[in-house]
Parts: sequence; structure tokens; C-alpha cells
Amino acid sequence: AFDWWDNEFFAPFRDYRGLIEGARRLGLLPLVARLLERDITRNTREEVHTYTCRTPDTMLSSAQDYRPGYGGDQQHVWQATLGPDAVCFTTHPARREGPSPNYWTGSGTLPRVAQVENVVIAVYKVDTRPGLYVTNRLRFTHAWLPRDRFDEVIEEKGWILARRGDGYLALRSQQPYHWQTEPGEDQGREIIVPGKRKIWICELGRRAVDGEFDLFAQRILGAELSFGRLRVRYDSPSQGLLEFGWRGPLRRDGEQVPLGDDPRYDNAYAQVSFPARKIAICHQEHVLELDWSSARREASSSV
Repeated sequence: AFDWWDNEFFAPFRDYRGLIEGARRLGLLPLVARLLERDITRNTREEVHTYTCRTPDTMLSSAQDYRPGYGGDQQHVWQATLGPDAVCFTTHPARREGPSPNYWTGSGTLPRVAQVENVVIAVYKVDTRPGLYVTNRLRFTHAWLPRDRFDEVIEEKGWILARRGDGYLALRSQQPYHWQTEPGEDQGREIIVPGKRKIWICELGRRAVDGEFDLFAQRILGAELSFGRLRVRYDSPSQGLLEFGWRGPLRRDGEQVPLGDDPRYDNAYAQVSFPARKIAICHQEHVLELDWSSARREASSSV
């Protein structure tokens, strides 16, 4: 009725129009949708638990346990930031070029991610089954870590350690990695790890807490680390023994760490449960109250 078959966002499905309409006539469309759910729901905006740990020198952010194994579109699941362009993140590239999801935008398959303060673990289980929207054909994951934007970089024992000012970063992949060497913007900035199943670990530090960069590096390199089949045990110098995998809970020193059921807001100005029927934002003597049930807004003062 609205010519959506010719809309650019629905164009990838046009080749399967006969299959879709045939399945609908036979009452099989729900089954087809279920079988292809991980591909055709890439744009679904579901509940997400975001986590950010910020210091004067570093920031680490992630989407906790967000739709692992599903296809992604433009979701950016985790990132470490030490400066405007001194950043690090990983993705599974959906394809080398074209609309999102593509080589750097979004993900072909979303990882299972967990974060504890300054440490993030991303577990990848890449799905290459055929899809209606995107069929994932690239069997590797990669990291963006622009060496030229950091002041110092060390590579040892499978770890990549980088410093920007007083902020430190440690990145580790489960399998061996190699740098992109082809001429272009990604040269010396992209880290590639072949394979469909792997784990990435990133830990941040800072001079005010960890001392000089070489001391931070020594503690990281000396930390106990073991990988299983899509599982990891990492004795983080800052967070203790972390255990995580594709299945099961995140544990720190044997205690389970929740990855959901967070408050709607939890900061210096507002502590609000979820779902949020009423929100109060306070700073010194100023208060802003929003009551969604009665559509009421009250403020102690206005500018």
C-alpha cells in the first residue's frame, strides 16, 4: 500500500518477496521470522543496560549483555576513550563496504559484553548462517587502536599496552593478532584476529592510581589469564579474579556480578528505579520533578 518494497531500507528483502508472501499464505511466516530472527531484528531497539566508568584520564563504556549472537546494525557496544582520537573498540565486521552494518559501523554479530569498572570483556560467537537482510561472510573480528594517536605503545605476551598522557590501556585477544599493513587509513590502526570464536579483554589504568606506565604494564603482563571454549579467567590487577563466558554469569572473586536490573538513573543528581514513573533531579537547593503518571512538571526555579 505504501510502496515499501521500493524503500531503500526494505530493498534488501525485495529479492525474497515471493518467499515471504508464500510463507504468509501458508501460515508459515511466524516460523520463517523465528528462524531468521537474529538477522531481521538488527534494527530492533530493545532494553539496554549501559555502563560507564569515567576518570580524569580515561573512560570505559559498554552495553552489558546486549543481544549477544544477534545481528547488529549501528550499535556501538563498547569503547575505551583516552582522548578525542585515542580510542579503542572491537567489532565483527558485517561486510567490507556498503550501508550499515559494514566494516566499522555496527556489527555483523553482536558480542556478549560485561564490564566491571575499568575492565571490559567481549565474547564473540560469529554467526554465518544465511540471512534475508545480511549474511555475515567475514570470519574475523578486529579492533580499532590507532597507534599514532598514543604517546607510547608496548606489545608483549599477546598484550598491547598503550599510554595517552596519564591514561593507560591494555588490550588482549584470545587468539594471535596482526596489524593491518595495507596502505590506507586503517594501516597501523586496525588489529585483526582471524576466527569466528574469540574473546577480547580491555583494562584501563592511570598514573594517579597505578603509578608509572611501566609498572602498570608489569602488573598486566604478570596477571594470570586462561581461556577455555568461549570462557575466560582473568586475574585483573585492579578488579580481582574475573570469570565470564558466552553462557553463565559474570563472577568477580567467586561472587556473581549482575549485568541487568539497573536503576533508570544512578548518579549524583538522580537515583530513580526502573521503570521510572517519577523522576526527581536535585542539585544543591534546586529540584526538578517529572511525574509521568499525572503529566506534571515542577521546578524549584527557572532560568
